[in-house]
Amino acid sequence: SYRNGKVYHFDADTHKITEGDGSWSKKWEAMSEARQKPKHIPGWKAGDKGSVLEEPSYMTLAGPWVDGKPPKNNPDSNAG
Repeated sequence: SYRNGKVYHFDADTHKITEGDGSWSKKWEAMSEARQKPKHIPGWKAGDKGSVLEEPSYMTLAGPWVDGKPPKNNPDSNAG
């Protein structure tokens, strides 16, 4: 479990596995919170395909809900 710091690292040179610590999860969680682009595997040739999610335009927010009512400027809204 990465949240509990149970991360294993593989050293390709020595073929040894060592247990990591919570710094690995903290780094990835900070990147996620900052909305940074994902890091790729060395040698990755596919660019961002499959690793960056982009919401379709129909999922964009039309504005804030007020008193539990949807935004009035949303054409798909039933708010009138």
